[in-house]
Amino acid sequence: MVQREVAERFFAAPSTKAYGAVSVLIQLVAERTGFHPVSRNVFRPRPNVDSAVVAFRRTGLPDDFAHVKRIVEAAFAHRRKKLANSLQLAGVDISGADIPDVRAEELTPLDFLELSRALR
Repeated sequence: MVQREVAERFFAAPSTKAYGAVSVLIQLVAERTGFHPVSRNVFRPRPNVDSAVVAFRRTGLPDDFAHVKRIVEAAFAHRRKKLANSLQLAGVDISGADIPDVRAEELTPLDFLELSRALR
């Protein structure tokens, strides 16, 4: 059980406000099998946030997960920047790679896998 806002981030869709590095990394290694909201009214004392129970099943780590994680974190480090600029600002060598002209939050988790392979 986690705060509902956190639970929604885990499996948020691309191009949504909740989508970020955590969303990408979790979706690369797991699939959601359940989502059960829990009202703040069931707790005493009553917290200021709602909660949710999130169930998921691990699907396995991608090859070279450490490299993928570094690329994802670099891509989201400067959220309002285009992907190429964000990667360069984070010190990632993008020379010779075909980087799409989008922001990180527009890419799917599978797009990030392809991008990390291109940046090896």
